Amino acid sequence: DRDAPFGAQVRIRFFGGLAKGMLKSDANLPRSTIVLTESMVKVPPSPQADERFSFDLVETEARPRQVCARTTSDLLPLLEHAGKEPNGGENKMCSLLLTILAKVLEENNKLLSNPLHLDERQFARLIRKLEERAFAYDEAAVIRPLTMFDAGVDPSTDAYLQRQLLESLKNSNKKLSAGKIPIPMSMNLRGYPDCTGTLLAGQVCVLVGDPNGRLLSFTQDVLVYKSPGLHPGDVRKVQCVKPTAEIERRYLKGVNPQTCGAILFSTVGDRSIADMIANSDFDGDTFLVIHDDALVAAFRQQHPPLVGTP
Repeated sequence: DRDAPFGAQVRIRFFGGLAKGMLKSDANLPRSTIVLTESMVKVPPSPQADERFSFDLVETEARPRQVCARTTSDLLPLLEHAGKEPNGGENKMCSLLLTILAKVLEENNKLLSNPLHLDERQFARLIRKLEERAFAYDEAAVIRPLTMFDAGVDPSTDAYLQRQLLESLKNSNKKLSAGKIPIPMSMNLRGYPDCTGTLLAGQVCVLVGDPNGRLLSFTQDVLVYKSPGLHPGDVRKVQCVKPTAEIERRYLKGVNPQTCGAILFSTVGDRSIADMIANSDFDGDTFLVIHDDALVAAFRQQHPPLVGTP
């Protein structure tokens, strides 16, 4: 039985109290058992309140749609700072980001060049190209023209569909000008604590399901960030490891890999990595995880995190 979701965002009302946050499957718990952390309880229950109970399922976890997550205007200067060579050499991080930006701009400009003079077959190729981008870059603006095309609308004659295609491409360029650059080999993943205690201090475990129902994991260094972090220490270079035997037994037993799109943080050590990243927590925060080898290698300076409450 592999039908259970890996995790879910919930709202729970009980005895006049209110709790909200993320729950994840755990084989150690008895059936019909929910465990809440203190941070999830927003309004404490009261003995004098009635016994009414409600459980609202806001969202279940799913594998990330996009292949390339996007940077933000806050993240770019932090990456630039981290890419500086101690001896004042070339900033390879900036070079890599500019190369990515130039490639996407070149692709957009090719698609924007005389799109209204294409025949039906050329329009079909353009549509499918945009379909690939909609999945890879998570561009919601592309969905409407794709839906119209799939419904049988002829893009070579329908003026409205042509305008939608142009607007979707222009919207992509606007995102680029706002600092939202699609980064290869990156994902937006929900953060969870490793309550097994088997991840060592400073380690994370990325769990992502692929379309074929297999669970992917990574064994390399990765960059982790959460918007809107502004401090240089809000981007962390950490060691990513495969799930331990205890993580597999407790969290992955009976779980559908298609519902996996998470990053587990070690709970060992003086301070959680998530807390180091803009004082984040595990009540629904989503983290940008970059596992592109070139970008990770170009991350030269690990700045100490901002001092906060451990």
